[in-house]
Amino acid sequence: MRTVGMGDMAQGLVLRLRAQALKLAVAQASAEVTTGRRSDPLAAAAGDATAQAGIARDLVRLGGFRIAATEAGQRAAAMQAALGAVQEATDGLGARLATAQSGSAPGLVGALGAEAAHRLDAAVAALNGRAADRTLLAGTATDGPALAPAGDILAALEAAVAGETTASGVAAAVRAWFAAPTGGFADSGYRGGPAGAPVAVAPGEAVALDITAADPAVASALEGLALAALLDRGVLAGDTAGRAALARQAGGQVLAGDTGLVGVRARLGEAEARIAAAAVRNTATATALEVAAADLAAADPYAAASRLAEAEGQLQALYLMTARLARLSLTEYLR
Repeated sequence: MRTVGMGDMAQGLVLRLRAQALKLAVAQASAEVTTGRRSDPLAAAAGDATAQAGIARDLVRLGGFRIAATEAGQRAAAMQAALGAVQEATDGLGARLATAQSGSAPGLVGALGAEAAHRLDAAVAALNGRAADRTLLAGTATDGPALAPAGDILAALEAAVAGETTASGVAAAVRAWFAAPTGGFADSGYRGGPAGAPVAVAPGEAVALDITAADPAVASALEGLALAALLDRGVLAGDTAGRAALARQAGGQVLAGDTGLVGVRARLGEAEARIAAAAVRNTATATALEVAAADLAAADPYAAASRLAEAEGQLQALYLMTARLARLSLTEYLR
């Protein structure tokens, strides 16, 4: 019976291919022993990448929620700071206005009016504040100011109270201007847009940051400051008793506005807490998914070490065989 042998070139090619395969096996097993991760997770999962793809998809989705929650948290904090600045503008002023008496020196009432005008400027500036190149309290109209300048608001109010000769008449006209659905504060005072839609900060949870400078509580605080600031514009000039009465009405409105600001800031604080809780949940979920992904890709250290030892042994044996074949000659064969 004839046997078919292999030529030297073919035998050399077979040995080289076998050596390359064993080197690859040694490298893969060595990497698994060193890193603790499978060199081919897909093969380990029998070609089923459903679980791995699902985890990767969920991690990408969570990454989007984490960015949204971070941005929402920063925006809420900036809004809280702006509202805090408005509350600082009303702090202490209401009580001093409310205690103005008819016998008070005209200069004292005028000084309170001038202070209210400065504080109104500060409040408007705070409400027009921006963060990340977006106006904070202008609703969806984030590219422009939330409010008209304080001077423009006072000029419009001066026109609204023209002809009024009593403190109650002036206060009523100012209140009507702020409350009017059209033609007053809603048109010429507030320059923003409607409140924005809720922001999705976690799977199944959205938080509304819907407070604007047109919020009734904010507008109430502005109304009190503006009413007092009209004293600096000469409203009821010459009527000492009437100006003192107007100061007292303005003081009551400032105090009411301050109370409203406490409520709106508490509402915003609740939204901040929900955003923070959502951010914690997002981080915890992402960590759990990363652990699951690591488990899927984890290599058995004992099996990897066994494969490494086996591959190294076979490679060493192949090197010995190759060395023997390289020294093969007729003399060596006849020995």
